Amino acid sequence: MKKNFNFFFVLLSLIFLNLNVHAFEENGKGTVDLANYTSFEEEKNEIIKDAKVLACKMRYKNMYQPLQLIKKRISKKLNQK
Repeated sequence: MKKNFNFFFVLLSLIFLNLNVHAFEENGKGTVDLANYTSFEEEKNEIIKDAKVLACKMRYKNMYQPLQLIKKRISKKLNQK
C-alpha cells in the first residue's frame, strides 16, 4: 500500500513539475500607412517606432475608458445616497 502511494506521489509530482505555465498579455495594435514612407527598408525603424506609439496609445485608451465608466457609476451611487 505504501509503495503504491509513493509511486503515485512521485508520478503526480513529475507531471505537475513538467507542466508549462503560459501567460497571456493583451497588447495594443498599431497600424501605420506605408504610403507615408518612401521605402520600408530605409525607414524600417521609424515605421516600427510609429506603430509602437500608436499601439501604446490604443492600449492606454482601451484600459482607461472602463475605469472612467466605473468612476461614473460610483459617483452616481454616492450622489444618490
